[in-house]
Amino acid sequence: MRIMGPCTAVKIPVWHLEFICHFSANRKLDWKYKTFGSDYKPKPAKYWFYLTCKTNIKKTFLTKGEKSMLTHMKRITLNTIIAGMFTLAAAFPLYAAKKGAMVGKISSLDETNETIMLMDDLVEVNCIDAKLRIKGVDDPTLADLKVGDTVKVKGDAGSSSVIEASKVKEPVKLNKKYDGKFSGETRQVNTSKKTFELLGQEIDASSLSSVTMSSRKISFDNMVSGVQVYVNASVKNGKLVANTMEISSKSCNFCH
Repeated sequence: MRIMGPCTAVKIPVWHLEFICHFSANRKLDWKYKTFGSDYKPKPAKYWFYLTCKTNIKKTFLTKGEKSMLTHMKRITLNTIIAGMFTLAAAFPLYAAKKGAMVGKISSLDETNETIMLMDDLVEVNCIDAKLRIKGVDDPTLADLKVGDTVKVKGDAGSSSVIEASKVKEPVKLNKKYDGKFSGETRQVNTSKKTFELLGQEIDASSLSSVTMSSRKISFDNMVSGVQVYVNASVKNGKLVANTMEISSKSCNFCH
């Protein structure tokens, strides 16, 4: 949400005063503001609320009266957005990111858009904000990766199936029996269709004979969303298919 505040047309160059507000996991409102030069263009960001006040006043050029006016404007603006943000927080549940990790082979890559495709192009990974770690390479870039490399990706899928990577590591080991492995919290579990999601990827569970939970086995019919799991998967008929599923000790309360 971007709200444009009042403009004061006086001196040049143009500066932007931007208030950045977001809710942390405990619904505490964090905020900060800063100024940018005239060439600054606000970038869209996920899960953030912006209040941008566009002004022609450069901070160091302000008179005492103008400083007072700007301070008052900031105070009014912040009070307004804080009240509005808490109203929004009460009205809507917080977005739960689909965080986790996966390992798979690169099937294609796009250096221009900084994306890689894994597991026969079934999994798309956005590497724009990712920290790359490649053995033997200082300050690696996407150009140092190639098709066929096995990588480990950490990140989250946001509200889509595209994984927004925070870290990409190469090389890593992958059991030759499988095309990839996932770890994360189950979402969209459908025991009738035998499907679930991990890291925003829909995975077919129809081939699972059972789910490992500590020292015993349970049926996938008992699975629910919100359980931390480890999954080995293969590509079959253009789909991700789970070969094994193990419930993490982090979700031990699931079995009680």
